This record gives sequence, C-alpha cells and structure tokens, in this order.
Amino acid sequence: MDEKRRNIRNKYTQLLLKSKKISEGYESSWSTHCRMFGDLLEPAFADDEASRLELVGALLDACRSDADFAAVNFFTGVCWDKTGIIDMAIVYYGEAAKREPEFYMVYLMLAKCLHTKRHYEAASGAYVKALDEILSRPKKDEVPAVREEPLLGSVHGNLASCLIMMRRYDDAEFELYEAQRYNYSPPQMLVTWATLYA
Repeated sequence: MDEKRRNIRNKYTQLLLKSKKISEGYESSWSTHCRMFGDLLEPAFADDEASRLELVGALLDACRSDADFAAVNFFTGVCWDKTGIIDMAIVYYGEAAKREPEFYMVYLMLAKCLHTKRHYEAASGAYVKALDEILSRPKKDEVPAVREEPLLGSVHGNLASCLIMMRRYDDAEFELYEAQRYNYSPPQMLVTWATLYA
C-alpha cells in the first residue's frame, strides 16, 4: 500500500473515531484482543488505526513490519486451521513464526498442525520454541486467563509424543516426566507412556 493511500485511510479513520460510540467500541474490542493476543497484536500496525480496524480482513498489502506480517499470517493460519485445511494453516503459521514474534501460540499452533500431519521433527522444534516463549513471557492479565501449569504440561506431553515417533525414547521419557511435574495427566498420557515402553 502506498503512503498516499495509507494517509487517506488514516484520515478517514480518525474522523470515524471522533464518534464516541465507534471509538468506545473499537477501543473495547482492541483491548480485549490485546489481552488475549497482546504479544502479537500490540506491536502490529502501530500508529495505523485504519489497519487495526481492518485487521480481521485481508491486510497483507498494509503490512510494513515483521510484527504486522506475523499478526496477519497468524490469523490467516487460524482461519485455515478452523476450516480443517491443515496444509494451508501450516504455511501461514510458518510464515508468522519466521517473523519470530514473542507469542507462544504462533509456535504452539504450528506445532500442533505439523504433529497432525506427522512432520514430527518440525513439530518437536516448534513445541520447544513454544515452551521457550511460555517460560520467558512476563505474567499478565489475559482473557481468558491462561493457566501456565496445564499449558506447559500439555506442551511437554505433545512433545513427548513426537519424540516417541522419532524413536528418541530417552528424550520422550524426560518430557513425560516434565508433563507430570506440571500435573498434566489426561487419559491419553497413559497411551503415550504405554507406547514408550512397548
């Protein structure tokens, strides 16, 4: 998008935002999304209110920074994921991950899709990156609140499953013990333990 078009869009958006009703609705919506996806959204489209208003739409032509591209590719990946077209979801989640956002969900969603498609090596790398991001992020208020302990347990459990398929049994056993350390013990964990020892 050229600067002239960007400036015109932003000028009209500023006029729209003078309406108290529109402004309050936009601020409330943006705030809610940032509380859930803040690490990804807050740096995206900074000083570009028009693009933020249209974020749900196709914004690739408005992207200028890595944060912009990460946000748009992630949400496009979510759309493909929700429609069940996992190969396309992998493409877009992968593009988002290439921009190295500090948002664990980019790597976690990529890992889950890769795992589903049996790309175990790539999935395990994405799970490890998700773990790194979860452990390094500052604690803050989110909607809905993400409970870190079950999240970490789940990621360790899924990583163990990948490692078993890669025949890295010692590493898989370590990850299973890590999952247990976080009190993660859904029924499928018993299957993973049984597969490990089979």
